Amino acid sequence: MIVKLSYTPLNGEQDPIDQEDISNILRNPTLVDNSRNGSRKSRVLTLLAALALVSIVFYAFTCAPTSLRDETTANIAGDPRLEPYQSPDDAEICADWPITDKGLGPHLSTVSFELPGTSDLMFLLSRGPAAGRLSIITNPDRSSKVIEVNVTAQYAKRTDLQRTKACRTGRDSKNEHGVLIWAQPRHPHYDRQVDPVSFNITVALPQSLRKYRDLSTDLPTFSHHIGDFFNFWSATAFNTIRLKTSHAPIYYDALCGETAFIQTNDAEVKGLFYGWNTLSVRTSNAQIHTVAMMVPQAQGSETKVHLETSNAPVEAYLSVGSDFTEAKLTATIHTSNGKLNINMPRNQFGDNATFYLDASTSNAPATVMLHPDYEGNYDLKTSIADALIEETDMKDPSGMGRERTVERTSGGHRARGSIFWSYNGEPSEEGKKRGSVKVRSSKLPVKMYC
Repeated sequence: MIVKLSYTPLNGEQDPIDQEDISNILRNPTLVDNSRNGSRKSRVLTLLAALALVSIVFYAFTCAPTSLRDETTANIAGDPRLEPYQSPDDAEICADWPITDKGLGPHLSTVSFELPGTSDLMFLLSRGPAAGRLSIITNPDRSSKVIEVNVTAQYAKRTDLQRTKACRTGRDSKNEHGVLIWAQPRHPHYDRQVDPVSFNITVALPQSLRKYRDLSTDLPTFSHHIGDFFNFWSATAFNTIRLKTSHAPIYYDALCGETAFIQTNDAEVKGLFYGWNTLSVRTSNAQIHTVAMMVPQAQGSETKVHLETSNAPVEAYLSVGSDFTEAKLTATIHTSNGKLNINMPRNQFGDNATFYLDASTSNAPATVMLHPDYEGNYDLKTSIADALIEETDMKDPSGMGRERTVERTSGGHRARGSIFWSYNGEPSEEGKKRGSVKVRSSKLPVKMYC
């Protein structure tokens, strides 16, 4: 059974110190032998002070607030505009779950909402012990002008379902509209018999609309599955996309927009982004696999790609192409204990385009394959292993008969130099300064194909 709610606008030499000495002093300092009390007690207290200092430093770097520890672990996909919509008490309306729990479970109950396609902000968020899956697809109904949101709850007992709510929320005055999934917090001692409710959220975007403003999700433990919205002739695009979850993966077949912030942890992120400003992806302990096709919208404008994870590989395919000259792509890609693989496909790079790359990993190999058009400096560095350069037989992509020169200074663990195109092999100062590639690793090789 499905309940559907349509949208209606609303508002010197020292004696060794053993463990026994430390224990005795902690229990009763007067029990220590007086002949050794002065020097030994002083050393023990000094040791304890040092241990306390180490504990304070360790706390500062592991338990302190994120913003104090490292700005790079900040909440990149958080949207402060969602703050007013955290509770069912602030919602426009909460749907009544249809009860269809005859027989043995699991049981399903579905409610539906309609949101205006012209919202300045469309959002989905959850609070409490809720988990599940979010899917964003295209509605084949070309006549529709609204966004349809279906929420299906899977539950074992009716009492479990009754502890949850699905609500339409937002403010007409700000043109912000969304859906809240809420689950009553569990008591650690009295709610042990409560079975979790799983939610399947499906958002259907009408084919009649191609341009949307902002989309934000804040759905902890909800996996994200975004359909293919890329089309060379008529793509479905957003201004700003924010996808945020935790302990669940994010997959996007093809997202289009000006800017995208994508964030999870302990789960992978994978997909293609076609954008004209910024792509920022962050996770931890899981891989990132992304294709970023950046298209600057003005002469000399800059696009940015930032990818960050830990203890996992990163595979990135980067390109910048535009009808405008002197486009820029700045990429920062970082991981640790995982392989780094960065490719620049052999498609149009753009006239006089510049590419800046800062990439790093540790205890893993790193490989970079540059676009034929690339000109600029490079700096490869690792430890123990070698920094390697492999030149490929490339013809002048401009068709003007130029020759490619790769200058290098190699020192085993480090390779530096510049790459440029010229007619006579003479250095091109303009080309040598056009871009920069910096790649770091440790213990295993760093390799660049150019």
